[in-house]
Amino acid sequence: MQTKILTRLSLLGSLFTLAACGGGSSDSGLFLDWQVEDVGLPINDTVTCDEAGTTTVLVEAIASGSVTPLTYTAPCNAGSLITPPVAPGTYQVNVRLLRADNVEVSSRALPPLAVSRRGADLGTVIFEIQSFISRWVITRTSAPGTPVGCALVGATTVEFTATTEGLAPFRFSFPCAAAEGITQAVPDGNYALQFRLLDAAGNPLSVSNPMAYITPVGAQAVLPQVTFTVN
Repeated sequence: MQTKILTRLSLLGSLFTLAACGGGSSDSGLFLDWQVEDVGLPINDTVTCDEAGTTTVLVEAIASGSVTPLTYTAPCNAGSLITPPVAPGTYQVNVRLLRADNVEVSSRALPPLAVSRRGADLGTVIFEIQSFISRWVITRTSAPGTPVGCALVGATTVEFTATTEGLAPFRFSFPCAAAEGITQAVPDGNYALQFRLLDAAGNPLSVSNPMAYITPVGAQAVLPQVTFTVN
């Protein structure tokens, strides 16, 4: 936390120095930093951008009376952004968190912002992300109530596909022996989910029935346990 505060002070110092010295312009920019958190968990229980599978932060600033946004992007891992100079005025600012496939997984609409010639500090933006949490167990057809290990049935991987309208399917893979997995960030919505148990060659040993699922509001998407049945 102390490191984050020192970094913020250093960047703000750079911002105001540019404003005072001109920096090639009479105006200065916007400053913000961000962190990523799993929805429904305690504040400051952060995850990294790599863990979330998020690559880009997009900032859109729309001046009062305009319909055309100023847009700025930064790598999610950078943790902060100072924009080029913007003209003084009142702005509506939207900040979006994107995956590598440009799918938005979290966004914040900030209150109307008055920007002076010294720029403006937007503060720390908290991105709450949704992820699927899944668990699985394997049983044999001959003994449906008795769990067996992955190695005993030649299983190495659990493949998980989540499909929602208007987007390409999200696919995730987990080691079978882990018995559980947490996906990277996904948008909230209505999903069709399906799990496959695979051997080392990628052949399916068992496939779950499709499951309809709506991500909960304000809580992580903890899925019902999946039972794979193999011969």
